Amino acid sequence: MFPITHDDRDETRASDDVPRGLRVLAVGHRPFFLLAALYGGIGGLVWLASLYGLLDLSARWQGHEMVFGFGTAALSGLVLSGVSKWTRCAPLKGKPLAVLIAFWLLGRVGMVSDYSRWLDVLYLPVLSFFHGEIII
Repeated sequence: MFPITHDDRDETRASDDVPRGLRVLAVGHRPFFLLAALYGGIGGLVWLASLYGLLDLSARWQGHEMVFGFGTAALSGLVLSGVSKWTRCAPLKGKPLAVLIAFWLLGRVGMVSDYSRWLDVLYLPVLSFFHGEIII
């Protein structure tokens, strides 16, 4: 129905560089939109459990995680898909993308632990590091 544009073919070729089992790491927006969808659902369930007294979490936790957990995952998907299209540079993929995902996951784990909440602060600077030079 719609012709394949030049950009769509480039994204398909970009996924050929990644091993078959890790196609989700072939282009930057794939894992972050997936993480945003999963985390939005899981975060809602955890909040309901907290609302009914099954978990001891504050309302601040839920607000923080919806902004910095769900929101940054969705924003990262948008940035990682948009920057490569706008600047016509190669998309972030493979090991650098896995490092970025690891920092996002560390932030989520850090919010559960009282001693490692500072890990959540690291994600946005790391995202900026990967794309700051391209944008500026």
